[in-house]
Amino acid sequence: MELHWTDFVFLLAIVLIGCAATFVIIRLSIRRNIARAQAEIQQNLLALTGALQELEIRLAELRSVIASGSEAEADPEAPAKDPETQTAREPLSSHLLATITAAATAFLGRHVHIRSLSSVPSQQSVSPWSQQGRVFVQASHNLRARR
Repeated sequence: MELHWTDFVFLLAIVLIGCAATFVIIRLSIRRNIARAQAEIQQNLLALTGALQELEIRLAELRSVIASGSEAEADPEAPAKDPETQTAREPLSSHLLATITAAATAFLGRHVHIRSLSSVPSQQSVSPWSQQGRVFVQASHNLRARR
């Protein structure tokens, strides 16, 4: 079988027309998908903008409530109180001390006498170095060997 140049040109034209048609179809499909995605993103953006505006309004309301509450409770002659130092200076209740003693007694299996007790600041203000130092000191205690 021999291919003449006219057959070759005809086959080439069919392949080129098929490629062009495929290109056009794919391009239209991609444009439709992009337009659909952009519309969905626009809807999500509008919903998020509305939610953000509602949160900003609520935040402003809460700030005004806090400001009005702090103005009513503020005493200009009283010194400023630091919540962490204030809780560290307050004595622990006898119920809390008894609970801690009972927990230590149950853990160790013998009666425990607590000599001193102090509160540690919340985890938000504790540096990792001081926390690791406490872990090291507590791990160095050999509680079973002592009597």
